[in-house]
Amino acid sequence: MKTLVTLLGLFLAATFVSASHLNSNLIIRSNDNYLISAEINGIIYPPSEELKIQGINRGNHHVKVYKHYNSFCGNYRYKESIYRGRVSIPAKSRVVASVGEWSGFRINRVTPLQNINRGCSPHKPHRRGYTIGRTLQTENHHYGVNHFASIKGAIRNESFDNSKLIVAKQSLRGRNLTSNQVALLMKEFSFEKNRLSFAKYAHKHVIDPENYYVVNNSFSFSSSTRSLDRYLNVN
Repeated sequence: MKTLVTLLGLFLAATFVSASHLNSNLIIRSNDNYLISAEINGIIYPPSEELKIQGINRGNHHVKVYKHYNSFCGNYRYKESIYRGRVSIPAKSRVVASVGEWSGFRINRVTPLQNINRGCSPHKPHRRGYTIGRTLQTENHHYGVNHFASIKGAIRNESFDNSKLIVAKQSLRGRNLTSNQVALLMKEFSFEKNRLSFAKYAHKHVIDPENYYVVNNSFSFSSSTRSLDRYLNVN
């Protein structure tokens, strides 16, 4: 019996060492000079300009990134979601990523850890299973800066306000925005009724509903703010 327990303990220890040997390091840097925090697989990492997560397992991870900033009238620190999606981490690698409200989440460099430990020059990063040098596709398909600019251009190309509204709604099919992006698109409409209509429609497509109050800045009349509030309370 003692022999069996000993063998089982050795097997579990070997399994743990083998699995930890494949772990990677993830570094996330802010593109916007804000402090950022992250939640990865339910674990919260406190605000910093550069997050360093060591010993992360290989595979897909659920990642949420928030930016932190102070209000103009005091020291109260606001938190706003700027990314929510899945990130694929390769084994035994140092992964350097950047994140921004408009640029999205980008993996900029992947270096095998053995090359860092040996002092060798890094190999060219592998491209299988994750994305380097462009906005990562996520389960929410959040618009990066280039996609968002193309949507604004398409809306501006329409001559009539109702047509602008149709294009704006079409752009949200299979895609999500931030609350700030919704507020910016609302300013493309000339008529208040279309701003209100789009604000109601877009609410279910934002990745940070806790920040949806910012769209009120795009209204011209306080009655629209109240109308949106009533709508959100029942939907």
